Amino acid sequence: MSAFSITPDPDLRVERVLGNADQQVVVEVTVQAQTATCPRCGTASGHVHSVYRRTLRDVPWQGHPVLVQAWVRRFFCDVPTGPQTIFCERPSWAPAHKRRTVAFTESLRDLGWTTNAETAAKTANRLGLPTS
Repeated sequence: MSAFSITPDPDLRVERVLGNADQQVVVEVTVQAQTATCPRCGTASGHVHSVYRRTLRDVPWQGHPVLVQAWVRRFFCDVPTGPQTIFCERPSWAPAHKRRTVAFTESLRDLGWTTNAETAAKTANRLGLPTS
């Protein structure tokens, strides 16, 4: 079992795991599902429009901060009269428009509920959960 919070997704493929000069672990991933569902009309599509990279923070590994670089696809919606013509795939571990994985956000929230803000921020940084 991997320490990363994103690996339970069966459609996820880890391409590379790297270290960088900032003592961070960088995990490059791609989503392997053949189709994605349009969030507006619910229709599945396999017609890829383009690909872009999302960078998200994930829970630390061995005390080192983890960055996930996910190659995410945009799809054409197959419904010609639908409300949206292009949409992005949305993996369950990477909420739309967020820069943190679900597990990272939950870890910070749990830490915040157990202590005060200043102590939580210091502890989070020591645990590899960088905060602003």
